[in-house]
Amino acid sequence: MIGDDISVEDFGCYGHPNIRTPNVDKRAGGGIRFTNAYLTTSQCSPTRCSIITGRYPHNTGAPELHTELPRGQRMFPAMLREAGYYTAAAGKWHLGEYAKSAFDRIGTADIIAGFITFLVTRYSAVGYAWALSG
Repeated sequence: MIGDDISVEDFGCYGHPNIRTPNVDKRAGGGIRFTNAYLTTSQCSPTRCSIITGRYPHNTGAPELHTELPRGQRMFPAMLREAGYYTAAAGKWHLGEYAKSAFDRIGTADIIAGFITFLVTRYSAVGYAWALSG
């Protein structure tokens, strides 16, 4: 799970008295707690390019904020699609037009109820959020 501009103090399950995070709290109550974090860069666009390619931001060709992912980069959603997965993306983007070619569907954040990218197979779902806070 990848949060955008969010910290552990921003979730109800970790003790925030006012912020309501019922879906994350439900998962935490069921034993799924996120206690480790990793960050390749503090900017959203380079981080997204890093995640979608599996490369460090300085190796994606898009190391700066709002820089589009260059054509020719191998993207893991495209590999999943080639393996039979249905791939979709929604919400905050900043990856450029080329990155859209890795997905079967591009939509808006409300389609996937707060999840920016949600990869689905016929039998199971694997999802991760680029932005939990919207």
